[in-house]
Amino acid sequence: LYVEAIRCNAEDGEAYLNLGCDLSVGETVQLHDGRVLDRRQLFFEAIRYDLDNRCALLNLGLVLKAGETVQLHDGRRMDQRQLFIQNIGAGSAKERSLGLVALAITLSPTEMATLLDGRMLDSRQLLQEAFTGELDTNCPHVAGIDHAAAIARLGEQQALVEAARANDVRAFAAEALRRRLRPGEAISLPDGTVVERVSLQDAVQNLCKCGSAFLPGLKDLCRKCVLPVVNFIAAFLCACYFDSHGFDSIH
Repeated sequence: LYVEAIRCNAEDGEAYLNLGCDLSVGETVQLHDGRVLDRRQLFFEAIRYDLDNRCALLNLGLVLKAGETVQLHDGRRMDQRQLFIQNIGAGSAKERSLGLVALAITLSPTEMATLLDGRMLDSRQLLQEAFTGELDTNCPHVAGIDHAAAIARLGEQQALVEAARANDVRAFAAEALRRRLRPGEAISLPDGTVVERVSLQDAVQNLCKCGSAFLPGLKDLCRKCVLPVVNFIAAFLCACYFDSHGFDSIH
């Protein structure tokens, strides 16, 4: 349908945008004029016919790699962070929240981004602010997505694209925020949801508690033997990690 819409009106920016959103990574489509375009090129065409298309700017940013830039048709050269910041400053409520999440996952633990209103926020602050807006529409979403597994498999940027397609950005943002907490740290979101990162020690203790219901002696064994070893390993890993990354690094 979108290919047909472009055939009828080659300057229909929304048709280019929607077609690009429908394509998978690496997929291309041939238009009626013979051009074969991928997602990046379709988003670029959408911006050609509407420089204020915030959704196209956001999606173009999501297909760029770190450090990569693109020159828009008005002469501006922008990287993905600049595209996200533009979207945050003037997009719809949903586009703004998605832009905040997208910008957050491009930052290292010690980096900050300057928004158009002058505020400087780090990745955690950006993610927390995203929860004050509209992350998902009222459309049905795909339930039960394992965002931790998706991030491990695809990386955060592509996992965010998949979450947006499934209308499950809120759950993705919660997982992205959890990954940026220190072990044992918890944060309450505006809707009352608590995002927590369980420490290695807590995980072992919980496992011992569950197991002691079936093996009464397991709790004492964990307390005397397992937990001291776990504490030593955790302390050693933290010391090595902080020595190379600093105290603001992601665990």
